[in-house]
Amino acid sequence: MFHVRGRRLGRLAGLAAAVSLTVVGPTVPSAGAASSPTPVFNPPKSYYLSLGDSLGFGFQLQKFFDLVDAGAYTPDAFNHGYTDDFAALMRQVSPNLKVVNYSCPAESTTSMIEGPCGYQEFFALHDAYAGSQLDAALAFLRSHSGQVSPITISMSTNDIDPLFTDTCNFDLTCVAAGTKATTDALRTNLTRILTALRRAAPNAEIITIAPWTDFYRGAAVDAAYAKFLPAVYDAAAAARAYVVDGYSLITSSGQQCALTFLCTDLEDAHPTDVGYARLADAFWTVSGYARLQN
Repeated sequence: MFHVRGRRLGRLAGLAAAVSLTVVGPTVPSAGAASSPTPVFNPPKSYYLSLGDSLGFGFQLQKFFDLVDAGAYTPDAFNHGYTDDFAALMRQVSPNLKVVNYSCPAESTTSMIEGPCGYQEFFALHDAYAGSQLDAALAFLRSHSGQVSPITISMSTNDIDPLFTDTCNFDLTCVAAGTKATTDALRTNLTRILTALRRAAPNAEIITIAPWTDFYRGAAVDAAYAKFLPAVYDAAAAARAYVVDGYSLITSSGQQCALTFLCTDLEDAHPTDVGYARLADAFWTVSGYARLQN
């Protein structure tokens, strides 16, 4: 079954049993963020490597359903995500930039480390690989040493969301009881992923997302979700990575309905084309690449 924030969408059950699709949630810097090591600046190189979950893929639920229903699914149809839009911005300063996109919808930090990409069992990715996404990324970085910058990664929502939906059914007392264990696991796994990428690409820019709330259920849920997000900043600091603040961009700004599909019948937290473009602008700003323009 596909699960989207706890809702079962049975019409694709026969195609994708056990695959879970989500996005990312909010962001609050950790207490030590101000004294963290400076992230690594490196201009775009020959390759831009996009990693993570459905956000890096450019996923939108209604588009996916429409393509599958028409028998016309192709990953090439998902070409308005932040990966594509950020690449277009970078080509202003690096016209020959090539994109390698291993992002796997439904990926969690655990599945990224251990593999395989469950989505790939049923549907094609932008760039296919065997085994775990992390192993594939590290192999690519080793075989293209010094040729990759930036690396972006969207990761955390599929670690956080099951506590709200499957475990607690939005009972915030239950969520509070599970917050520490979930946060600790997210911090440990994401730190492992980002530091492995940093070791394989010591001079590359690495940019991750501190996500927005994946549910449109009011301030109490937003506040509960935000408690998980210092883990993202902690992991980024350990790897000298930049962080795009998706929570401020979407949740705090009150633009969930304009920048995502949360307010539609599907309650899809994936960005609209406009939302993805706004995320790409945020990546561009955080990257510092504007300084390279003439």
